[in-house]
Amino acid sequence: MNLFELNEAYRNVEELEDLDYQTLKDTLELIEDERNTKLDNIAFLIEKYDRDTNWINEKIKDLNALKKQYKNKAQNLQRYLTEVLDDAKIKELKTDNHILKTRNFRASTEIYDENEIDSKYIVTKAINDFDKKAIYNDIKNGLEVKGARLVSNRKTIIK
Repeated sequence: MNLFELNEAYRNVEELEDLDYQTLKDTLELIEDERNTKLDNIAFLIEKYDRDTNWINEKIKDLNALKKQYKNKAQNLQRYLTEVLDDAKIKELKTDNHILKTRNFRASTEIYDENEIDSKYIVTKAINDFDKKAIYNDIKNGLEVKGARLVSNRKTIIK
């Protein structure tokens, strides 16, 4: 393969959609390149995907903050709208674009001091989880744990 074909081949690997491991492996093995160069290019792709993942995580945080901000703004505007209509004793108002009606919904329960709530109102929720450390140690020490096994977790460090 010439350099242009190699560049194209690595670009194609980068642009592949979510493939299973075997298909990805077969695709990479089709690239005719020196082993060190091939592995170096794969390491660059891994670093790129890690950077992209971190960027996406930061974007998600930013978007969730923006979503919360918009939700709060909408709630505050809703509260203001209701207060204005209630203050004017208007039950229904027709505008050019909307029909605004005040309405009572079911009251919400606010807990403002948890320490004051009687114990009869406290609900304990059980969440089942597994002690993976204990399971790991038992299997590692030769015990059989039905429904669990150790799975190899071998990776290459990229520096």
